[in-house]
Amino acid sequence: MVYLALTGAGMLALWLLGVDWHSALLHAPAGISTGGFSTHDNSLAGLGGWPVQAVMGALSLAGAVSLALYHPPYHPMWRGSAGYLELRGLLTASVLAGIALGLGMALVGHTPWMDVARTAPMMAVSAQTGAGFSNISVAALTRRWGPRNHQTQ
Repeated sequence: MVYLALTGAGMLALWLLGVDWHSALLHAPAGISTGGFSTHDNSLAGLGGWPVQAVMGALSLAGAVSLALYHPPYHPMWRGSAGYLELRGLLTASVLAGIALGLGMALVGHTPWMDVARTAPMMAVSAQTGAGFSNISVAALTRRWGPRNHQTQ
């Protein structure tokens, strides 16, 4: 039931942000299952802008934790349980990875800060959840982060 509810909510959110029903139907479950499959060659970059990518990041986070975590929190078994520690750990790791990736992109890769702000958080969430989505071309990272005299073809 939890998986079905998350899928429905994800599809609706994507559709409200302008994603067509077919793409929403294919991407919402891929985010929740952290499968990272996209119908676009350029993954999430082809799906839409940062609001759509934020929804996909939220779906990936929602699916990365144990579905048992969605048990009603008022149940005595879940008060202060490891499930909440798992969620806090995932969120903390995502934030730290986003900061590290963003600093690397900006300081080493000379990526403008606005691009870093749009790209690094989703890439970090994707890496921490195992979703495998991308919102930037990996080839672009090679050109930016490689040696300055390196010629790409």
